[in-house]
Amino acid sequence: MIELPDVNYGTFHLYPSTWVKPQEEKWGTQWIIDHAKAANAAGKPAVLEEYGIGANDPENRDFIYRRWNDVAFKNGIDGSMFWILTSQVAGKPGNLYPDYDGFRVLHDGKATDAILTNASLMFRGLPYHDSSELYIASPKEGSTVGSDSVKISTFPYPAKGDSVSKVSVRLLSTNKTIDLKDGDGDG
Repeated sequence: MIELPDVNYGTFHLYPSTWVKPQEEKWGTQWIIDHAKAANAAGKPAVLEEYGIGANDPENRDFIYRRWNDVAFKNGIDGSMFWILTSQVAGKPGNLYPDYDGFRVLHDGKATDAILTNASLMFRGLPYHDSSELYIASPKEGSTVGSDSVKISTFPYPAKGDSVSKVSVRLLSTNKTIDLKDGDGDG
């Protein structure tokens, strides 16, 4: 569609959990790259018009939002708009707008709010807070692990001038430290 002469720019949505796509972060990252390639080939701008990961999904939403926005920006996507920013119901202090679909994001200064604010600033070419972060993509904080072994997915985001040489995890029960390996080469 974006190649049609009367189409001025492209848009695309991204809801992998709703679309029942496995590995939400990886599937969504490739979806963004594919749309960026199509837009670049057509010589037209594109916007990740609407996207969301439910707050109760098994993967880390903060990590995914940061990852998707960084990938979109680095691949030439011209902007992104997550679904859905909500707040207090007008005239009813302390009463939040209902979270009908699980995608609600509050402008409350917490991690998700800060990630999306930084993404907005980044896309507009404005200064934004760049700090080193290490996200545990899965298992998500608060998850129950039902077996003796678990695959831990992490993604380091070094700030400009910082670098990551090693990521380790410490087991609280034994105080043992295990160095993690990047098995798929994505970070």
